[in-house]
Amino acid sequence: DSGDAKLVLRLEELEYEVSDRLAYFVCGKRADHVNGQHFTIPQLPGMTTLPPESARTARQRLQELSNINLSHLALDLQDEVDRRELE
Repeated sequence: DSGDAKLVLRLEELEYEVSDRLAYFVCGKRADHVNGQHFTIPQLPGMTTLPPESARTARQRLQELSNINLSHLALDLQDEVDRRELE
């Protein structure tokens, strides 16, 4: 049924909404998750990569967040992207 297919597509969009909006804000690209096209934000000129230990520590700190705190962080990031897009 067409309604079911639309619902599935919308749920998939919502699953990736935060990461997709951040990626679009940073590099101007959108993922096509429906067709299996997933990408990471490319290295941008002038940006440095975190040393492996720093990246590991940052990842660990994010993984230690409770679900509610991770949700709040995602909302804060989304609010900041909204604010900057409107400037």
